[in-house]
Amino acid sequence: MHLQQATQELDGAAELWESASAHFSSAIQLAQEALYGEGDATLQDVLSELNAAGEDAEKAKDSLDKAVEHTDTAIEELEAIGEPVSEALEELTPASQYLHTALSSLEDASSQLADIAATLSEEPAISFTPVGSGVTGQADALDAALSQMLDTAAQLQDTASASSDTLLDDLSAINAQAGVIADLLEQGAQDVKESDAAGSFEDASDQEEGESESGRISGSENSGEVLGDVNVAGIAGSLSVELDFDPEDDLTKDGTRSLDYQFRTVAVVEDCVNRGAVSAKKDHAGGVVGRMDLGAVRACESYGSVESTGGDCVGGIAGYSAATIRDCFVKCSLSGGDYMGGVLGAGGEDSVTSGCCSLVAVTQAGRCFGAIAGTETGEYSGNRYVSDTLAGLGGSAMPERRSRSPSPSWSSSAACPMR
Repeated sequence: MHLQQATQELDGAAELWESASAHFSSAIQLAQEALYGEGDATLQDVLSELNAAGEDAEKAKDSLDKAVEHTDTAIEELEAIGEPVSEALEELTPASQYLHTALSSLEDASSQLADIAATLSEEPAISFTPVGSGVTGQADALDAALSQMLDTAAQLQDTASASSDTLLDDLSAINAQAGVIADLLEQGAQDVKESDAAGSFEDASDQEEGESESGRISGSENSGEVLGDVNVAGIAGSLSVELDFDPEDDLTKDGTRSLDYQFRTVAVVEDCVNRGAVSAKKDHAGGVVGRMDLGAVRACESYGSVESTGGDCVGGIAGYSAATIRDCFVKCSLSGGDYMGGVLGAGGEDSVTSGCCSLVAVTQAGRCFGAIAGTETGEYSGNRYVSDTLAGLGGSAMPERRSRSPSPSWSSSAACPMR
């Protein structure tokens, strides 16, 4: 990751600049000792320390330059990702500007150290002969010149020290900011992973036509009794997405990297018939599907009784549907708690139920039941039913137990098969 590489380069640049400052301070100390005869230091020793300071400053500049490159690359990648990491991008952009400013300052300091070392190295070697009375004035002039040079060097040291402190503070702040940005990116990725994954799926089941066998149950029949706990039906217990997945192991990613993914799902049940009785202990009992979070059920028929002994949402086709049910036929009895309907027990906001026929008897119910659906939530069109006691959607009174034969107009409908 480019942010981690930038952080490593920043740490290296800080260490090298501290070493360069130490060498420069040593050079100043050695120059003072050589001038005043306070030790064994020579001008060659001073030059060696200045060269070492220059080399470390140059290495520090190279490391900071690499940190700038990694940071700029990280910014480009974050801009490509877009909205999920906008907060991290806002944090990283000022940090990059600080890095460019620090790099400029370090280049100036490195250039000044190199100039000092070059100037000293070009001077001729200094040798001393026995001092006579005639050279006293020249010695005083040399002393004054060297004193001025030391003063200038001391001023440069103060400037370099101040610049070093400022630079190290900037590097430390940038490094800390890089850590904050890395945490933001990690948190953003975790938030995306833990977000409602259902919002990342596009249900294309109702658009799917043709002979594709993927995600499709077609032409199945069941005549056996089905007993279960929750999400119980004659053909499919549930049409839904397994949200407990590992994106790295379970998905194949193609194209530009991103934290946003959109998955296209197809789950179709068509031309299926259930004649067996269905009994659930808890919620979501249906003749064809127990619970539909997505998918499409088309041209299916259900004739077996459907009941829930201790739960809600009981339907002749589906106990609960947040998807699409079209052109289905139901002729059965229903028994359970709240939300029962001839086609579906309860519907979601985006559910679609159309072209279905219902001839059902409700033998036991709690609240909200109807010949088509137990609630009015969802979209309903072109559905028909036969009942003396049930409303089409969401009635609330327990019906009398009575039966009625289909009327002639019902029997003549081509969309409603008779069994």
